[in-house]
Amino acid sequence: MNLLKNKKALITGGGRGIGRAIALLFAQEGAEVWVTARSEGELNETVREIKSAGGCAHALAADLSIEKDIEKVSQEAEKNNIDILVNNAGTGFKGAFHKSSHRDVDVTLNVNLRAPMLLTKNLLPLFFKKESAVIINIVSIAGKMGMADSVTYCASKHGMMGFTHALFEEVREKNIKVSAICPGFVDTALIPETRKMDRSKMIRPQDIAQAALFIATASRESCPLEMTVRPQQSPRT
Repeated sequence: MNLLKNKKALITGGGRGIGRAIALLFAQEGAEVWVTARSEGELNETVREIKSAGGCAHALAADLSIEKDIEKVSQEAEKNNIDILVNNAGTGFKGAFHKSSHRDVDVTLNVNLRAPMLLTKNLLPLFFKKESAVIINIVSIAGKMGMADSVTYCASKHGMMGFTHALFEEVREKNIKVSAICPGFVDTALIPETRKMDRSKMIRPQDIAQAALFIATASRESCPLEMTVRPQQSPRT
């Protein structure tokens, strides 16, 4: 349908899961997409799939826990005049908080909160010059509630919700849409196969991609500040 024709999107964590699904759908709808992730193999596979379907995509390997890689991605996005930023890359230590290391805390906060904030900060001057721009933060229901064995992850996602709400207020008069998507359990590698859950009842990455497409194409008046996506049936067993 070319809903995103002539648009350019940067999607972090685009090698698999939600990020990959968003990249595929955005490219299908006519956007030129840049995808980032640590794994070049997964990134190249995403790009190959998009190109084989007639779309336009570019791989940009980066570790967003490292500031120089954040700067590299920011410069590439600015050089290519990006219109849409999807902050999707995420990680998190699972287990009792007192058993986590300082590195576990640092990496989770750096990837889940600091990197999206810095990428957004770096691209805002570009977005201010545009007639319209979009910032989509993939958060989690963990950003709206507490969950045992996910303390640092929840803290990072609560931070992302605060960031999204505050940024919305700051740029709402600048023709920039800011929105957060808060998925429930999504069938991705972030939830290991060993966890006792009915994966058939989980949300699919493609469902989150559809939510992101709605935000990217909705008018400023109808675009939600936050969108919670939860499965109709609980996948917990």
